[in-house]
Amino acid sequence: MESLEKEKLRDALRLQVSELITGDSLQQQSELIKRNDEKREVIKHLSAQINRLMEENRILKSYLPSYEVDMRLNTKSHVSKLKRLHCIGKSKG
Repeated sequence: MESLEKEKLRDALRLQVSELITGDSLQQQSELIKRNDEKREVIKHLSAQINRLMEENRILKSYLPSYEVDMRLNTKSHVSKLKRLHCIGKSKG
């Protein structure tokens, strides 16, 4: 009889331990789900920022050829101005 009571007590304790483990596991799963949702939101915001920056970069690149042409023209213009100034300086001196 005593052995049967000990066995019942052991079974009851095993059941309690199992319930505690399951409860703890569910709590951990809930926390992981919450963290995953938070990370998903951060990824969504970062993705939107990346898309915005890529679009801005595309627009800036579209201006680049005309900017490079302007810079070449300005450089040539500056060089010719310097040459003229140099020639003027020689003729006065």
